[in-house]
Amino acid sequence: MAQVARIDFESIERPTITVNLAGEERELPVTFDADDMKIVGSVDDSGEGMTKFFAKYLGDVVYQLGDDQLMRILGVWTEQRRLVGAPELGEA
Repeated sequence: MAQVARIDFESIERPTITVNLAGEERELPVTFDADDMKIVGSVDDSGEGMTKFFAKYLGDVVYQLGDDQLMRILGVWTEQRRLVGAPELGEA
């Protein structure tokens, strides 16, 4: 059979951003793994899936953050996704 495509990955490590929450640093992946995709599901206006995704990596403190803090995390995370060539939310 003729090879029609080949995909090579130099690493399977996902890029992360470091989030410092009151002196405790946590790593938040910029891309999703299969389990993360289930958590996020179809992104809707409620933001529930993204909040659960953030809580998975940053801890339950996420539920105590203000909307200004959550939006700052989301903004940096979204920009880093763009820089690594990940699809925008809602794209498949």
